[in-house]
Amino acid sequence: MTHKPGDKVYVETTDCIFTGIIMPNENANTLFIKLSSGYNVGIEKKKIKQIEILEAFKETSKEKKTQEVKENKSLPTISILHTGGTIASQVDYRTGAVVSRFSPKDLLKLIPEMSNVANIKTKLVFQMFSEDMEVSHWSILAQNIADELKNNPKGIIVGIGTDTLEYVASALSFALQNLPVPVLLVGSQRSSDRPSSDAGINLASAAQFIAKTDFAGVAVCMHENENDDNCLVIEGPFVKKMHTSRRDTFRPINKRPIARVNANGKIEYLRKDYTKANGKFILQNKFSNKVGLIKVYPGFRADELDWYEKNCDGLVIEGYAFGQMPINKLDDATAHHPKLLEKVKKVATKIPVVVVAQRPYGLPYMNVYSTSRDLLEAGVVEGKMLPHVAYAKLSWVLGRTNKINEVKREMQTNIVGEILDRVEEDTFLI
Repeated sequence: MTHKPGDKVYVETTDCIFTGIIMPNENANTLFIKLSSGYNVGIEKKKIKQIEILEAFKETSKEKKTQEVKENKSLPTISILHTGGTIASQVDYRTGAVVSRFSPKDLLKLIPEMSNVANIKTKLVFQMFSEDMEVSHWSILAQNIADELKNNPKGIIVGIGTDTLEYVASALSFALQNLPVPVLLVGSQRSSDRPSSDAGINLASAAQFIAKTDFAGVAVCMHENENDDNCLVIEGPFVKKMHTSRRDTFRPINKRPIARVNANGKIEYLRKDYTKANGKFILQNKFSNKVGLIKVYPGFRADELDWYEKNCDGLVIEGYAFGQMPINKLDDATAHHPKLLEKVKKVATKIPVVVVAQRPYGLPYMNVYSTSRDLLEAGVVEGKMLPHVAYAKLSWVLGRTNKINEVKREMQTNIVGEILDRVEEDTFLI
């Protein structure tokens, strides 16, 4: 029997033995199979001694159609807006393509227990990897969330890729103020076709939290640790992706999470001062796409700011520690440093310049050292927030005004609780 893509096979080679599903490919010399771990492996065909078909692939067109999901009027309704990313992805082994699974029946097939938690409504907003998401997409997503609120859901889940999730969470925190319900961003480090996928637990935990909580605002719901037990609900301006591939990559920074929740519906609140529905919902979803973000490093030169001066309406600079930059002349090697101070001063007269700390934990205190005090005198704004939060906030502020003094004042105003005066205890590396 001739093997084909989608078949589960046993492959014996001159080196070792593999069991997996054949992936489509155009390489005549290599056979690609997906292992049970979810990873792909390429096998040189000249090394293959034997291939045995363990289970032949069945065409999807012959599968029975799933019945439409019926509404349970005794349950709340949760809206899920999809923007793409791993959370809505599976591998189609017949074609080898990554395909999206975002209809209610697709989700309930993946996570059947969600049918006991809420009625699920879904909508496709984008179909893109989050690394391709632009600032203009933040505006569109915020508008779609506002439109969905008119249907009075108990809450909204935004399925999104993880690469820029923290930027989107920050942007939505400013664009969607006085929310009447929770808006939870949920991603997945591993697609739902993999045994180690975190998609199901993240989605189920988010649904359980929305169904039972009185929290209202933007937050992220992702794995707490590498075990499949709990997720953390973390406020939008205080979450950061800290690892390239771990399922617990999203960590709370400088502030404790709102809650710990699991897919069975157990909720443990970790703080009492979370936001609740209060006041009239405000949509302010205009963002500027002309904001720069740059990191200072040893050897940083003043002329590196030239492009930002000419092409940006605002700039966020990641300084050292409490916000320092190399601006002091000490010897021949540092003779160029004072030019950076002069350049920053010049740029700050034209566009707002916000200085934040490079390190995720801790806050800049620019009045501590003379170096950073000189920068304050040069006209920069101290940003007591994470770099990506400052970037999103500056984009949002510039979407409403381009008057430099107004922008500076807004950047120093605590609008959605994004500015901390001090780091909360026991929040380092939790």
